[in-house]
Amino acid sequence: MNIKVHIPTRLVLALARGLAVVICGLILATVKAQTASPLAWGVIASAAKSTPTPASAAVPAPSAGPLRFATGFAPANAAALIGNQLKYLAALGNLGHPDPKALRTRQPLACYHFDISFFQRSAFTTSGELPVTSTKPDRLYYIVEFAGDPVASLDLGTGANNPPSAMGNTGPYQNGLAKTVAQSLKELVALEQIKSGAYEPRLLTFGFPPREVIWLKQVSVGSDFIYPAGPTSGYGLEPRTLYSVDEFLATVLPTLKQQLSGPRKLGGGGD
Repeated sequence: MNIKVHIPTRLVLALARGLAVVICGLILATVKAQTASPLAWGVIASAAKSTPTPASAAVPAPSAGPLRFATGFAPANAAALIGNQLKYLAALGNLGHPDPKALRTRQPLACYHFDISFFQRSAFTTSGELPVTSTKPDRLYYIVEFAGDPVASLDLGTGANNPPSAMGNTGPYQNGLAKTVAQSLKELVALEQIKSGAYEPRLLTFGFPPREVIWLKQVSVGSDFIYPAGPTSGYGLEPRTLYSVDEFLATVLPTLKQQLSGPRKLGGGGD
């Protein structure tokens, strides 16, 4: 016996439409589940890429310790100027042609010039004050490192007196100075007179030919100090010796006075 069941056409069409809706919903849900994770990771990756690491990334200043490096003096195009000079230094044969991205710069020291003309206008006396030609630095001194070792230096003009510029320095004297300044900063933070205070390390140029010392400018309370960096022969300064400002002036002024009275007249400033 054959049994025939009649299903209305309208019911068949309704069931077909419902089934189609369910199938489409399942397909959309599957697509969303598959694409949600890659999309999220893409956003995260994009955010990570939006913060590039510059080739000349500076070693950050310590969060704790006696040294407070100066900030706010670099020109707006400092990164580009420094990057170009690192490429220049990397191309020189005496550094072994490293990848420019392997060269790193430390936190810079603001540079000041000893104002010898001050002593042309007044008596050669000491007063605890260090006369300089300007209250703002005209350049920043960067130690350039390769594989953790000081190998060169870089001067970045702040634009205070001239248009911003940068110059990479390498050679026996400049490389020696970079190593000495780096070593001196390491020594200073271990000195009892320094490690309990807060100082801005500056590079002070004086005399002829120009010589450099580290000037520790106190940023809270207390007195400034001077620490020889690089060759200071002829001025009576002892290496690895911490001087008060008065002690420094009393030591170098006799030689500076002779220079003033000699054929070479020293004005204020200039390297």
